Amino acid sequence: MKFLQAAVLIGDEGAEKTLEQFRWVNGLKQPALALRFGVGITVIAPPKFKGKYFPIGEDQKMDGSQARRGGDGDGGFPGGAGGFPGGAGGEGGFPGGAGGAGGFPGGDAGGGGNAELTKLTGDLGSTVLERLAMRTERNYYGELYTAAPPANNRRGGGGGGGGGGGGPGGIGAPGDPGGGEGGIPGGFSAPGGGGGAPGGFPGGGAPGGAPGGFPGGGAPGGDISTGFGGPGSGGGSGRGSSLSSVVVVGKGELKQLMRSAKEKGADVLVLFNVRVTESSRTGLVTNNTSIELYNIATGSKVFSLAPLNNMRMQKDRQVAEKGGMDDPLQKAVDKLFQFTDLSFKLIPMPQKSSEEILETFIRPLVAREHENPLAALTQIRYLHSKGMVKNEHLRIAFQQVIGVELASKFFDGDSKARTEMVQAWLPRTTNQRGGGGNTAPTRDFR
Repeated sequence: MKFLQAAVLIGDEGAEKTLEQFRWVNGLKQPALALRFGVGITVIAPPKFKGKYFPIGEDQKMDGSQARRGGDGDGGFPGGAGGFPGGAGGEGGFPGGAGGAGGFPGGDAGGGGNAELTKLTGDLGSTVLERLAMRTERNYYGELYTAAPPANNRRGGGGGGGGGGGGPGGIGAPGDPGGGEGGIPGGFSAPGGGGGAPGGFPGGGAPGGAPGGFPGGGAPGGDISTGFGGPGSGGGSGRGSSLSSVVVVGKGELKQLMRSAKEKGADVLVLFNVRVTESSRTGLVTNNTSIELYNIATGSKVFSLAPLNNMRMQKDRQVAEKGGMDDPLQKAVDKLFQFTDLSFKLIPMPQKSSEEILETFIRPLVAREHENPLAALTQIRYLHSKGMVKNEHLRIAFQQVIGVELASKFFDGDSKARTEMVQAWLPRTTNQRGGGGNTAPTRDFR
C-alpha cells in the first residue's frame, strides 16, 4: 500500500489511475484507496484455567462430562451444531462447524493467527472472517484487493524475484505494487516556487506552534494547481496478490493490539473480548464473547456487539436446526455487518466544499502525529485533485504533517529530491530499496 501511496505523491504515470480508485469511508470521515481491518483478541480467564475454551460451535455436554476432559483446545472442532441452510442476511450457507478457519484469502490473516482466533472464538470468529472475505471479493473495501496483476508484470510475488523500479528515482520494489519499470522521471510541478511561512488553518495555530492563519487568499507561493504530472513509466496495477483487507494482530491488551494494528496498516480494529469461567461444581465452561470496533486513527470505540454466550447459543442453534430456522449466530453477526456496511463500505466520493473538508478532515488529520506520513499526504493530495482542498491550503497541510523543511523540499525541489524524500517512508525490501517505513523522519517534527 505504501508503494502505491508513494507513486501517487511522486507522480508516477499510474498515479491518476490510482487516484480514480479513491473512495469515501463514512465511518472514518476520510477518503481511502482501500480499507484494512485488524483482528485482535483479549481474553479474561481464571489464572489456573487449562481446559478448552468451548467457543460457539464446539458443543459441550450439559452435564459437564466433556468439559472435565478438556485439553488445550488446539486445532479444529470435531462437531459443531450442524449445518444451516443460510444466514439471515443473505450471506449464503455456512455448513457445519468452522473446524478451523484457515487462512484469510489473499494475505496475512492466515496461519497461526487464525488458529488462535478459532480456538478462542470458534464459529463466531470464523463467520466474521468469512463475511469480511466475501465483502472483500465484492470490492466493499477497495478494488486493490481484487485487481489481478497484469499479464506482463515482471515482479516476483510476496517479496521475491527481481524487477521493481529500475531507473534512478524509481520507487518500485519486488513483490510490491506501484512504481514503474524505469523509475519515475515525472513529478510534482509547482511553478512559482517558493515559499511562505508555515501558517495555520483559519481559526487556530498549527500544531507544534506554527504561527498565523490564512488571511483571505494568502497563498504560500505559486500556483500549484498544475498537479503531480509528468511522464512516468509503467504503472503499477499489479496489486491484488500482495495486499490483504484483514490482518490478525494477535492476543493481548487493547493498547497493544491497537499499536500492532496501526503498524500493520489497519484502519479499523475488530476486537473479540473473550471472558471464560469454569464451574467448580459441573465443570461446564462459560464463554462470553463480545465484539468491539475501534477507529485506529482516533482510538475511539465506534461499535459494540453484546456478548454471545456459548451455552445459550448451543441450545438456540440446536432448536433452530431442528425447526429449519435461520442460524441464530448468523442473525447475531448480521447486527455487526449492518453497522460495518453502513460505516466502512467504500462509496463514491461525495462532493464536499473545501470549507467542510478543512473542518471535518484536514484539521483533525494534521493535529494527529503521523509516524509515517504517506497515507495522510496521499489523502490530502487526492482531495486537492478533486478541488476540495484549496491550492493555498495544500502546502500548509503538508507543512503541518511533515514539517516546513520537508514540505519545501517536496514542493520546491526537483524530481530526484522528492523521490529520495518519499523513499525514506517506504518499507525496506529485499533489494534494500525504501527507507524503513515507520522509522520515517517525521517523528520529531510535531
